[in-house]
Amino acid sequence: MGQRQQIFIRIENPTKKEEFLENVFPYGKNEKDVRLLKAVFGEKDTTILPFHHQWLYGLTSVAMLSKILNIIKNASGEFNPFSKDFIKPQYDPKGNGLIKGFIETVTHLINFQDSQKVAELTGRYGLESFYFLTLDSFDEDYNREKDMCNPAEDCSCVDNNDGIIIIDAITNKYAYVNLGFGDSTILTLPELRPITALDYVKAYYEDEKEIFDLTKELTDNFDVLTIEELKEIFPKNF
Repeated sequence: MGQRQQIFIRIENPTKKEEFLENVFPYGKNEKDVRLLKAVFGEKDTTILPFHHQWLYGLTSVAMLSKILNIIKNASGEFNPFSKDFIKPQYDPKGNGLIKGFIETVTHLINFQDSQKVAELTGRYGLESFYFLTLDSFDEDYNREKDMCNPAEDCSCVDNNDGIIIIDAITNKYAYVNLGFGDSTILTLPELRPITALDYVKAYYEDEKEIFDLTKELTDNFDVLTIEELKEIFPKNF
């Protein structure tokens, strides 16, 4: 149940950085754990972090999007997963411990409570948390590119009702996308095409100038991904 929405964040693949691996394995590489990291983060130069929210839609979704875009915009330093300089994980630097710590760090960054203004406009004063979409279990032999339904490779492999948000943390662009299934208002918008935050909220609210103005205030400083860029991020879907 719920207005289920997912967010996919593309980042540079940390396992491609030799400095990152040196910090993970300061006493020499453990090949099994290296394979485990690559099983989760993939073999490409970039990787996708998929998250699920059970009840997120309308202006609340836009407020969440704006916060994440600003977090990425201001990210810096060796310890921030969204920073281009990220090379130092903050948790147990071995295999599963590192992966869980990395996900906990990112999840903590993107979870938030609405501002008072957004809460007053939407009537929603509390939010559930995002959780990371991945396998319940995996090992060093797992190949995510060959998985038949891995949301990090196929953005339609989700329990979705309100469309998805794709964010490229490398360029700090975003797009809402109507996947073409579910029973949400987003189905009135073009399918599998980039949608702006303003067009997304206009599908929900009629003649709500205050909501439209706030949406523009929250997102006008950020560009929208093109269809070509979406094809690059999720070639299986676009």
